Amino acid sequence: VQLKVKNMGAVAGSEVVQLYSTTKGTPKALRAFTRTRILAPGEEVYLSLQLDERALGGHFVPEKGSWVPPSKGTRVLLEVGASSKDIRQTAELHL
Repeated sequence: VQLKVKNMGAVAGSEVVQLYSTTKGTPKALRAFTRTRILAPGEEVYLSLQLDERALGGHFVPEKGSWVPPSKGTRVLLEVGASSKDIRQTAELHL
């Protein structure tokens, strides 16, 4: 997932960007996070966060001892913010 972060404040600062995902029947879970470098007021930076198959709806099958990828048609809600209570952008993926 690639996104742009902009310092909208009047002073330099950094932000911890958190990426959450959920699929039907699963709770929202933190899947990736990163901290920006210190940004000057008005400065923007592009970030990349990696997701694995678990974040996209894959699940563990004990009998196989491995993860099974998400099925075709799975809908994944992605949410990005400073915390789970401060979501600033959302996107839905249709696999």
